[in-house]
Amino acid sequence: MGVAFQRSFLIFLVLSVLLQSWSVYADDTNHLLLVQALYRHGDRSPVSTFPNDPVSESVWPQGLGQLTQKGMQQHYKLGQYLRQRYIEGQPYKFLSEAYKKNEIMINSTDYDRTLMSAYSNLAGFYPPKGDQIWKTELKWQPIPVHTKPLDMDHVLYMDNYCPTYMKHYAEALNSDVVKKHEAENAEFYSFLEEKSGFPKVSIENTWMIYDTLFCESQHNHALPDWAAQQWKNSSLTVMQKMAANDGLQFDIKYDHPVQRRLKGGSLLKAVIDNMQMKVTSTLTPATMKAFIYSAHDSTVSAFLSAMQVFNKRLPPYTACVLVELHAVNDIPHVKVLYGNSTAGEPYVLSIPGCAELCPLPKFIELTKESIPDDWVEECGLGSGFPKLSKMHIIIIASISAVVLVTIIATIVGVIYRRKLNSNFTPYFGLNTNT
Repeated sequence: MGVAFQRSFLIFLVLSVLLQSWSVYADDTNHLLLVQALYRHGDRSPVSTFPNDPVSESVWPQGLGQLTQKGMQQHYKLGQYLRQRYIEGQPYKFLSEAYKKNEIMINSTDYDRTLMSAYSNLAGFYPPKGDQIWKTELKWQPIPVHTKPLDMDHVLYMDNYCPTYMKHYAEALNSDVVKKHEAENAEFYSFLEEKSGFPKVSIENTWMIYDTLFCESQHNHALPDWAAQQWKNSSLTVMQKMAANDGLQFDIKYDHPVQRRLKGGSLLKAVIDNMQMKVTSTLTPATMKAFIYSAHDSTVSAFLSAMQVFNKRLPPYTACVLVELHAVNDIPHVKVLYGNSTAGEPYVLSIPGCAELCPLPKFIELTKESIPDDWVEECGLGSGFPKLSKMHIIIIASISAVVLVTIIATIVGVIYRRKLNSNFTPYFGLNTNT
């Protein structure tokens, strides 16, 4: 009886130790240190139209390229999801219940639709609580969203001027792969030219037709018959084939070594820098727990490409990439998730060469080729570029021109006056002394 008791007690002790160790590991696995989220804006009006577009631009109340009420609702819903995930314990109770400026920073490109998406998102993420309620019937509070001029933003804005990138992109467009694609789809592009009225359709600009029709279809405007029909012997409709082209175009633009480095690489560098500063306790303020980035489908595609996890599909509205920094047994690990729908949980992505939970040093090592050492220099812009943006250069040039014209006018005026003075015969009064 004594031996049986001793065995039972020993087994109990072993199980207790194992359960305790498993519990500690589980806690460590869920020990979140930092969250960074990049999302695309919500539903918008088309950014452009095409010559034969049956829908008039006037149907869009705020004009082209603007966030719609549907887009606001989409981002409000995404904000609610982020609140559930990081505040309400599904699965993390990481951020404070109420907004705290020293915990979260929100950045956006300088576009109406991305700024408005961020504000809509924050309405769902941080409804006012307690003393933050400033108007009883209004469940909203102003939260700052930071931005900078587009020509100074190479982190979130993917169309910033970069000569080196443009050279490599032109080479990619002239590659055998693209030439083969263009040849195989020559009939399709001719069809689109005829139907849309665009004079020259290629893999570069198919998106302008597709995007316009897609936006219109989301607002109860019927697709033209030619866009809804099945394409030849393909299993795809014309719309679906154009959508596939969009994904391929993003792949050509962003998913090559130099393109990764000069486009998505800047944001990846910022994300890694934030994680390193968090781990080394050099992040300012030290209480910062989340960075949010509101941007575009191009930004999402480029960022995923920089990590080599882009699926060559057009990121939908509110597509969201989450980069979580976890502590696993006191070792920092990175977890990347991608939500391409507001319905359902995001997918966990594995960086090539690493597990779903990737140790931070290994994550940095595996992505180092996508990180620019000096974006300005690598783009071929020169060291003065960060100080003088294109807009600043235009302003300075304009002022300089005005100053130069003023100086020239002054000199001409002085010379003219001197000439007049040289021809002037002064009036002398009569001599009354004689």
